[in-house]
This record gives sequence, structure tokens and C-alpha cells, in this order.
Amino acid sequence: MEQKIRNTFFSHELKSGLVTILLLLAVVALSSFVTWQLFNLTERRCYEDLASITNDAIEALDTNIRSERMTLRVLGGLIAEEETLESISVSRFLTVYDVNSEVASAGILLPDNSCLTSSGRDPNVSDIMTFSKALEAGEHISGLQQSVRTRSLPVIRSFEPVRHRGMTLGVLYSELNPSKIAELWLPSAYNGKASIYVVDRRDGSILVNTARDGLENISGLDIRELKSGFTEAELRNGILAGKRAYTAFMLPGDTEYRYACYMPLDSADWELMVVVPGEYVFAPLLQSESHMFTLLGVEALLFILYFFWLLYQTRKSIRETERIANVDILTG
Repeated sequence: MEQKIRNTFFSHELKSGLVTILLLLAVVALSSFVTWQLFNLTERRCYEDLASITNDAIEALDTNIRSERMTLRVLGGLIAEEETLESISVSRFLTVYDVNSEVASAGILLPDNSCLTSSGRDPNVSDIMTFSKALEAGEHISGLQQSVRTRSLPVIRSFEPVRHRGMTLGVLYSELNPSKIAELWLPSAYNGKASIYVVDRRDGSILVNTARDGLENISGLDIRELKSGFTEAELRNGILAGKRAYTAFMLPGDTEYRYACYMPLDSADWELMVVVPGEYVFAPLLQSESHMFTLLGVEALLFILYFFWLLYQTRKSIRETERIANVDILTG
């Protein structure tokens, strides 16, 4: 009798255990699927955030460049109304521009390749720029050039011809300081953990470099390893062609990938690239991943506890049934 009871409950215990295990596997599989979906969704969101930050930086830079150009046009219009470019009023205009602009200083390139600035006249700047080339290019933004005032200092120039009654009196220009552009015109990305590069698409030279790592041309980017799916040629050619794309690479000394997003500017032949270490790009993903694995671990633990509780209850029922089977109800 006792053996029959034991066999019956053993069979019941086995069935309950199998059902519990199957249920556990089903829940774990479902949780894993949901975790995988959330992981992919969070990963895509991380890439979208990188693109959004890159786009914000481009909009900030484009806005400031357009504003600088508009100011230069207004200044050119005022200067064109003067009888001579070497008047006191013109000098005052240039001085006011220099004082009010935190990023640039102004000057006028004359037909004889001399240059007027708020501090005086430089008799010849043909080693830096020439009137004929500046006039031929019209309104434009240059790449890196030498500063008129400090020849060792690299600057970016924005040019605006000064015309009066159909004649070009000179070419007004502003010298933009790259370090000031990085400091005042570009937003901080990923709490300052990201580096922003502005590349001249005409020759690949680095115009603005917030990383201050000495990189002067995109061709000099010393890539040690690229993440699967990306190529070095695609990166360099994409930047020079003005494309929008992502990439991931390691530089010498890196232990993790750096993720980059690059996009073209509308206001100049420039490409802006935001580069940030993976730990900051995917910080939300890592946090979400940690939470998901914790959830799976808690689920597994609860089901294991439930399984042992079920085993305990089954054995308790067996003992109680054996006791009832072996004790006479009337005599005890």
C-alpha cells in the first residue's frame, strides 16, 4: 500500500517538476526575446542620439557662420559708402567689428595686395593671399591660412567683395580663429567626452579640432582597427564626398571602439564629425542590459524557489497520506 502511494505521488511529483521546468524555460525564452528586442531598440536609439548630437553641432556652426557672413555683408555695405577705404570711418568700422566679435577680426584686401586692418596697413600680404584670387572666388570661406597679424597663427577667412558703382574697391574679410570656433560656436557633446572635427572637404585638412590631438588632415587619422562592416576608404571618401554616415574604429592605445557620425555643413564645403568612446555612446544600452540580465536572474531564482517549494509540498503530502493510510480512523 505504502509503495503504491509512493509511486503515485512520485509520478505526480515528476509531472509537476516537468511542467515547472517547461514553464520556466518558456518564461526565460520569452524574457530573452523581449530583452533582445529592447537591446536592439536601445542600440538604435544610441545611434540616433549620436546623429542628433552631430546634427545639433552642425546647426550651431551653420547658424554662427551665416550670422558672421551677414555681419560682414552689412559692414561691407557701410564701407562701400565711404569716399576712400583709408578714411577714419573705415578704420572705426573695423575696430568696432574686432571689439564686438569674439571669434573674428576684420580687414580689407586692396588691389595692390596691401591690407587694411584696425591696427594699420600691411604693405604686402601676397605671401598669404592675393586680391585677384580673392576677387575671382567671390564671397567664400577659405581653408586654413596664415593670420595677417600673427603669421604663425592659422585662421579661416570669410571673404566679401566691397563694390561701389560697379567697381570693386577691395575685398573685406574676417579672420576666424579655429580655437575660438571650437570654444564658442560648437556645443559640448556627451558632457565633454566627445571630440568634434571640422574637415575641409576640398583637401581633407582639419579646420577645427576640439580633441587637440594634433591631427591636421583626415588622411592622417591613424586607424588601428575598424569594426566589422566599416572600411577606412569608406570613411575618408565619405567625408570628402559630403556624405552622412556612421563608423567605428580603434586608434593606437585604444581598448574599445570609438564611434563617429559625420555630416556635411550647408554653409561651407566642410564636414563635421563627432567622435566619442563607445562607453559613452552606449551608456543607456549598458544600463538597460544590466537591468535585463538582473530581471532574468531574478526570474530564474523565483522559479527555482518555486520548484523546491513544490517539491517540499509534494513530499509533505506523501507523508500525510501515508499517515492516514496506516492509521485506523476509529481506533487511532
